Amino acid sequence: MNHVILFKRLLLVFWAIWLSVVFLSNLADAMKGLGLLSESWTFTSGNFEAIKNTTVRHGIPDWLNAILFAGVILWEGISAVLFWRVAWRFQDRISARNAVYVAFTTALLLWGAFLRSEEHTSELQS
Repeated sequence: MNHVILFKRLLLVFWAIWLSVVFLSNLADAMKGLGLLSESWTFTSGNFEAIKNTTVRHGIPDWLNAILFAGVILWEGISAVLFWRVAWRFQDRISARNAVYVAFTTALLLWGAFLRSEEHTSELQS
């Protein structure tokens, strides 16, 4: 295998692993919040509590935070699956071009949504 192709594939695997860990830690956080995991479970992101602490001053109800958090978890899971799929299929520049674009676009849109929500939250705090 060409070293450039190997590097590109390793980059795809890196993002697949990263998004999988983020997805699993947020999923565990949600399960702990629902009482499906015990309080002693340590592999969680803590993101749901952070969301609640940030939005409480704006009167956003917990049920809306939970729906938004579930949407983020789903989005992260889809992104992880897309990266695993393209990492498996990637052989050369042409073989998985569309799949690469879809995986990166999905992940970048997720990060863009995070940036926008952070900006919006900062505006509300001022």
